Amino acid sequence: HTVYTQQEGREFLGMRDYYSMMRLLQRSLTGIRITRLDASLLLYAVRRNFSGRPDLVRLAVRSFVCGCFGKKLHLTQPPVLGLLRDNLAEPNARHLMLLTKNGAGLPLLFRGGLLDPQRSTVLIGSDFPEDSNDVYLVKHVNQVKLAMRAGSTCVLVNHD
Repeated sequence: HTVYTQQEGREFLGMRDYYSMMRLLQRSLTGIRITRLDASLLLYAVRRNFSGRPDLVRLAVRSFVCGCFGKKLHLTQPPVLGLLRDNLAEPNARHLMLLTKNGAGLPLLFRGGLLDPQRSTVLIGSDFPEDSNDVYLVKHVNQVKLAMRAGSTCVLVNHD
């Protein structure tokens, strides 16, 4: 509740993030046959589901991890590339939104080996007035559908 109510500005995190974290924890605990949740697994789940804005990540870690296991924890943060790789490899994961400045995320995804250029579709949004019509929008929606049907990854750049 704290993470949701204390976010500033536009609503960024919601209940879907929380439910997704719960499903990830359930799958993790069921898959490795552990009966107790530990701080490193909870930190991993929080980072997988509540990352994106540093202020909200700190709030989520403080609310969930420190709230459950105390404030004097010295945990190693999971590497961002590992979080991205795990999300992209898991068939039940939510859609991944990577927020970067100036398109920095696209080279990271390809050069980091997270995406295969042969199995990925990149759609770049436009700020030109003539591109804000229905035909342009329908064209991009159809390309997303084709990528989904083919089982490939669709990367949307500047589609806010």
